[in-house]
Amino acid sequence: TSVQSDGTSGSQSAQVTESPAVAVGIGDAFVITTARAVDGRDVITLTGTDGQPHDATVLMVDQDLGLAVLSGDAASMTTSYGIGPAPKAGDVVTVLGDTPTSANVGVDASGKLTLDAWSPSTPEGTPVVNADGLLVAMCSHGNSGNELVSVASVAAMLPPTKPSKPSPWLGIHVAADAHGALVIDMVGPNGPSSIVGIVVGDIVTAVDGAPVSSVDELKKIVMSHAPGDAVTLSITHADQTTGDITVTLGTAPSM
Repeated sequence: TSVQSDGTSGSQSAQVTESPAVAVGIGDAFVITTARAVDGRDVITLTGTDGQPHDATVLMVDQDLGLAVLSGDAASMTTSYGIGPAPKAGDVVTVLGDTPTSANVGVDASGKLTLDAWSPSTPEGTPVVNADGLLVAMCSHGNSGNELVSVASVAAMLPPTKPSKPSPWLGIHVAADAHGALVIDMVGPNGPSSIVGIVVGDIVTAVDGAPVSSVDELKKIVMSHAPGDAVTLSITHADQTTGDITVTLGTAPSM
C-alpha cells in the first residue's frame, strides 16, 4: 500500500518523497509505517489494494522505535501481516518490493540494522519478512543511510483494546503480476500451505470454487473463515497444470 507524498512537510521531505512510501496492516485494526514516512503529518493518504485513495489518521509516532501507527479505517485496504521476532545480524530475510529480494541482515558501526541487498529506489516502509512470512522490519532511508526498522516492539504502541478473534492464516504471500494473476511469491516453510505442497510460483485462481481476481478478494474470503477451517485453493502451477488443494487454516502468530 503506497503513501502519497502530497502535503509532505519538514526537513526530511526530500528523502520521503523520492518514491512513494509504504504502509502495511497488522491484524484487522491497524496500519503501520515508518516514522519517517509520516514526517510530521496528522493525516496521510493510502493508495489501497483496490487502487483507490484512503485517508488514514496518524495515531502515534515513536521516533525512538522509528514506527508510526495509523487509524484502522484503511486497514482492510492493505496487505496484513503477523508480527515476527526482531531481526538480528546474520538472519536471512525477504524484502517485499516490486520483486521479492532475499537479503542478509547486518549491523553498521553505529549498531543500526542494515541489509546487504538494498536499492536506492526501495520505498520508505517497504516490508521485510522472515522465512515464515511474518513481518519483522520495514525499510527506512535514515539520515546516516539506509536502515532496517524492527517492528517487534510495535505492540507497545497500540491501544489496549485489541481484536480478540484469532485471525486465520494461510502462510503465504500473494501479489498480482502484470497480467493480474495472483502469484504466490512466498510460502512460509512451517505454514499451512507449505505442508500441503503449495510452492512459490503457483497462481491462485479461486477459493472454494469462487474466482478471485485481486489480493483484496482473496484476503476477504480467507478472513471470513476461522483457524481450523478448511479452504480449497484452485491452483495453476508453473508448468500450467491445474488442481485444487485443500488447506487447513492456521492461526496467525500473535504479536
